[in-house]
Amino acid sequence: MQLEKVLAGLDFERRGPCTEILGLAYDSRLVRPGDLFAAIRGFQRDGHDYVRDAQLKGAVAAVVEHWIPPGLELPPQIKVSDVRRALSRMSANFYGHPSGKLRVLGVTGTNGKTTSTYFIKSILEAAGLSVGVIGTIQILVGGRVQAASRTTPEALDLQRTLAEMVEAGLDAVVIEVSSHALLLDRVADVVFDGGDCLPTFPRIIWTSTLPWTSTLLPKSNSLPICTAQPD
Repeated sequence: MQLEKVLAGLDFERRGPCTEILGLAYDSRLVRPGDLFAAIRGFQRDGHDYVRDAQLKGAVAAVVEHWIPPGLELPPQIKVSDVRRALSRMSANFYGHPSGKLRVLGVTGTNGKTTSTYFIKSILEAAGLSVGVIGTIQILVGGRVQAASRTTPEALDLQRTLAEMVEAGLDAVVIEVSSHALLLDRVADVVFDGGDCLPTFPRIIWTSTLPWTSTLLPKSNSLPICTAQPD
């Protein structure tokens, strides 16, 4: 895919030529030849310090928040205001916006996300839908089970998994959406049909009255919020 298509929808500056992108990576250790490297500024490490390492592994361009100083032969650089937010959009672009091809339901809150996820999965399957799950325990793609390293995958991994679900012919997916995922823009470019919030209260009043087994809400990039009334 051409770099310009991967960057569609972003405000950016570029130094260097446009190039063909074969994949995306945010971990320099996992870069493959032809990848676009996203230099995420993490809590403990800064991806900008690993642009050179990514290049040595075959990265053909890097997305950064500040220009890497000259002095080394570096790949083309794309400067954005927030690399993590940009990674979400680039991942969705690269994988063809797979969430738009599925019924996507999100569950967020303090407690009960995993239980609710499988409860919803059972309801949808009873209605005749083939359903995937992305959550704390595991990731289910058709008959294939994948280990889950975190409740909600990084944006790139999430979009890749959604694309695999589309390829597998699934109808819907239920995603556990952690507070970290919301804060770190992991689901910023996932288009949800609906969702539920599970606050820690004895009694929950759902404001997202979703007819789970039939027509779902119009797609949105935000989860419908619920209110709670304690006993």
